Amino acid sequence: MDAFFSREYYRSPAYGRVPVNWTTCSTNISQMSPATWNEIVRQQKEGTTLVEFSGGYQYPDCFAKEYPDRWEKLRRFARQTGEHMNHLGISVLNLMMLHDVSSEEALQVYKIYAEEIKGLTGIVVLQYNPYHAGHGAIYWVKDRDGVEIPVVTPHYSLWGKITGEGFGRPDQIADRINAAAENGESLGWAIGSVTGICATMDVECVGCFKGSCTQFYDQSELAEARSQPAATIDTDAIKQLQIREDLEVQISEMEEKEARMEIPEELPPRMVQHRFSVAFDATCNFWLFMSMFVVIAVQSVGLYLEWRPDRGRYDNNLKYRYVLMKDEASPKRLSQLEESFEVERDQRRIDLMREDVEEYERLVHKSAVLGEQARLKVQEAEQLKRDAAKLKNK
Repeated sequence: MDAFFSREYYRSPAYGRVPVNWTTCSTNISQMSPATWNEIVRQQKEGTTLVEFSGGYQYPDCFAKEYPDRWEKLRRFARQTGEHMNHLGISVLNLMMLHDVSSEEALQVYKIYAEEIKGLTGIVVLQYNPYHAGHGAIYWVKDRDGVEIPVVTPHYSLWGKITGEGFGRPDQIADRINAAAENGESLGWAIGSVTGICATMDVECVGCFKGSCTQFYDQSELAEARSQPAATIDTDAIKQLQIREDLEVQISEMEEKEARMEIPEELPPRMVQHRFSVAFDATCNFWLFMSMFVVIAVQSVGLYLEWRPDRGRYDNNLKYRYVLMKDEASPKRLSQLEESFEVERDQRRIDLMREDVEEYERLVHKSAVLGEQARLKVQEAEQLKRDAAKLKNK
């Protein structure tokens, strides 16, 4: 937004003196960056208007085109856009159409927006290429209360580097308007400072766009205006006024920068506080927390009770392996085992017993492996002897 807030655009000295209003995505900016929106409103000049751009960057005549209920979806979107416009105090809408602004689809779009946005003053419509494809045509649609809403298209595009019918620099467009006035043509027109001007002949409402003016006149005001002689535009005077005002802005900016460079002798101390708090805002939250705590406690007790029998099984397994090692199951031996495990449990003795049993089992296993290896070697040696005897007697 830095370029937008520069003196060439929103902070131009001519802004407020020339009836040019600004089109922006106000519904999006106000939600995504409230600080930016507040700055736009703060710098808005008295007697000017902010125009809503379509509820966001999209082409209404292509909105949800792949869906069978596209018009219902567009109505819902237009209704939401209207709610934000009413909240922001904006009553003029700008639409950018991808295709023909006079097509049946475009007329249906105008009708939907007019019906779904309460308090709509008017609609300014551009075609993507060129902006002035509507050639100043005005369409009328009715809102839900039966009030006719004007839909205005531009007659010219204020675009310096593009040539062709309807395009031109500010001086060229001004010359065309002056020529039309000298020829006695009645024009209702307004200049757009960024990308275009709209100029329509024998109109009942006129509007500017991107900066877009939206001044709508009734029949009596137009009749009075048409009865007055047409005036020409003094472009040289406008240029001189612009140069003088630019110098004033530059001087003002330099004074502001100089004022900001002043640093106080002593800066106030900065204090930072961190506070943490836990609170139960509702009784239901408290009981939910207590229920979770009780469930966790019950599960913990259940797991502990489920684990206890396992120790008995481990003990019985160790007793059985110890008896096998000793190869003795006399009453005396069994009594000693019960005394060590149950009556007066001696964990140190049990650990020594487990070490002895594991070492015994390891040695027995190793002995069995070596014995099996020896048996296989003897068997292999006998087979080799038989094979040698067969070869010898062959």
